[in-house]
Amino acid sequence: MVIALIPIGDSKRLKNKHFLNIGGKKIIEIIVDKISNISFFEDIVIYSTVPVKIKNTNLIIDQEKKGPLNVLLKVLKIYEKNVFLLAGDMPFISAEYIEKMLIYPEQLSVIPRWENGYLEPMHALYSKSCLNYNEKESFHEFIKYIPKIFLKAENFPRYQFFNINTVDDLEIAKKIYYENLTNNYEI
Repeated sequence: MVIALIPIGDSKRLKNKHFLNIGGKKIIEIIVDKISNISFFEDIVIYSTVPVKIKNTNLIIDQEKKGPLNVLLKVLKIYEKNVFLLAGDMPFISAEYIEKMLIYPEQLSVIPRWENGYLEPMHALYSKSCLNYNEKESFHEFIKYIPKIFLKAENFPRYQFFNINTVDDLEIAKKIYYENLTNNYEI
């Protein structure tokens, strides 16, 4: 079993972005709805700097505000299970593709990587073996050393890694949502 972890930090560019609406739902609710039926997930944890109440989740208040690597390591330690880290600003995730990432041996972390080498560390599975590598300075330094496999990010659905950081991103997300809704595509 795996813990789904959605960190919600203080957004510098777009205030309260996780709570903005797309198609009548808050972004964070869209994400939780999409992953709620993934049978591999034992629990969905929201690690937030502010109190949040969302159905089917557990909340941990982030009092240290040291970033996603610190949050990941804390949750790995608390639950002693593998953790799927999922950014709270990616509304177009695919439960089907997340499930495909969960079938690898549990000792390995599974991280999408683009052909140009860019990683998607905020949409990845982290093994509890990562706790042996917790002294690294940054997320990318940490990933260099952990036992892992990379999946080709190009093989994921088109908008899987689209995240919302600006007002323009939010408008694009609304456009993507309504385009796909009117064409009966699943996003």
